[in-house]
This record gives sequence, structure tokens and C-alpha cells, in this order.
Amino acid sequence: MGPAVNPSAANQCLERRHAQSADGTTIAYYIGGAGPGAPVLVVAGGLAGHHCVWRHQLAYLGDRFRFVTWDYRGLFHSEAPRPKGARFGITAQLEDLRAVVDAAEIVLGWSVGVQIATEAFHALPGRIESLVMMCGTAGRPLEIATDAPRLGELLRRALRATRGRGSLLNGASHSWLGQQALSQSLRRLGLLGPTVDDDVLAELVTSLAEVDKANYIETLYALSGHDATAALASIDAPALVLAGGRDPFAPTTLSHQLARQLPCSEVLVVPSGRHFLFLEFPDLVNLRLERFFHDVGLC
Repeated sequence: MGPAVNPSAANQCLERRHAQSADGTTIAYYIGGAGPGAPVLVVAGGLAGHHCVWRHQLAYLGDRFRFVTWDYRGLFHSEAPRPKGARFGITAQLEDLRAVVDAAEIVLGWSVGVQIATEAFHALPGRIESLVMMCGTAGRPLEIATDAPRLGELLRRALRATRGRGSLLNGASHSWLGQQALSQSLRRLGLLGPTVDDDVLAELVTSLAEVDKANYIETLYALSGHDATAALASIDAPALVLAGGRDPFAPTTLSHQLARQLPCSEVLVVPSGRHFLFLEFPDLVNLRLERFFHDVGLC
């Protein structure tokens, strides 16, 4: 059983550092939890993956695991590649991961981070012992990862229409009204359920409002066209697949399909969970992670 740590204070234990990626881009990453020698848990977040969203997991598991996560290039505190608009795809993201960490016992991918976690197993050969895939797919996210085909098509059209114009959205999202609209949009899209941690949500929305929208759109455009499905069959490490039964962007059919394609996997579906599953049901997610880590000999 993990320690009783105040989740609101957990992120204060994360130290921000910087590393230089292969192309010279400066990447911000965060490290905390247990000291050197503890198993390393690397989190590849979603595009709404500001490190604040993991405070519950850090609070519960931080005495036994060394947490590492990073800001994707051009987002939050990481530098954008030069020239502007270049190299946001999976190859660059994996180079950033290698710059941040040399080895990890566990890689946890959430949302589009599932693709990065999948490819990371091969990008860091022999250095990842287990994987956690949460609310995501190895395939092209905007093409298959939705229970509502019309919504998926609408998002693809919006992405094409706004590409190259993202900077026009920056000013609007910085305002209080813009932040309120963003919070409401996350709920209306079905990404958040009623049990979400409102304090974390408020911090997340504030952080997202400050993200450069041009870089955000370029990253989404680059990653949404990537398909890592072919890499699944050769992953011989234990994998845990976590899914929300009401997640419109990563429906349970895809989660079960993902698990079937992994040679050694198990699945947990939280029936009322949505895309931010770990913020809606943090205690349940933490206990399942703890059991999985125990079963693979890391906890």
C-alpha cells in the first residue's frame, strides 16, 4: 500500500530539468519520486499531458518509483524545433525521449502517448521491462480511435483547416473566457466525467491556455498520421491496458484489440471511465498499477 501523500503537493517534488535532443531542440523534463536506484517509470503523456495531471500517481507510487516525464517539443516548457513547423513526428519524439532517459523499467503511455510507448520499446532495445497503455491506440488516432465516426471526421477537418493558423488562437485561449470555454469543451466532447479532480483540471486548463497552438496543431497533425500497429507483435514485455468504458476517443473495442495484439497483456476496463481515466478514478488506477508492478516484480 502506498503512502498517504497530499496529491496537491506531489508535483512540487518534481524537478524540472533540460536536455538537448538530437537536432538541438531543448526539451524540458521532470524527475521526482524515489531516488537513484529505484525502478524508473517514464510517462509519455497525451497532448494535454502537462505534468500536473499525474499528481495522484506520483503521490501514491513516488516512494517506490522514480518518475520521469517530459514536455513534447514546442509544448509547455520545451523549445520548438527550428525552422518553425519542422520535425514534430514520431521519430523526433523518440529522439527527445532518448535525450531525457537512457533506460526505464516501465513506460506508461496515455492517449497519443500509447504510440510513443509502443515505438519506445524498440527505440530503447532491451531497456524497457514492461508497458502500460492507457486510453489510447497504436493506430492512427483520429481515424480509428473514436466511437463517433462523425466526430472523428469533424476533428480531422478542423485539424486540416487550422494547420498553419494555430497562432491566431493563442490570444483567445489566454483569456478567462477562453479558459472557461476550453474546460467546457473537454466535458462536452466526453473526455471528462463528473468525478474528475477539479483542482487538477483547473491547473491543466490554465497550462493548456498558454501552449502555443501552432505547435500543438503541428504535433497533433504529425502524430495522428502515424500507425505503430506493426510494432505490437514483437513486444515481448508484460503490458497492462487500461480503458474507460465511456471514452469516445479510445473505445474499449480498440483497447481489447490492442491487448490481443500484444503477446503478454492484461486489460482493465472502468465502465464509467472516460479519456482522463486516471483523474476521474485515481485510487482505482493506482491500485491496479500497483498490482501490475508487483506482478512483474517491480513493486
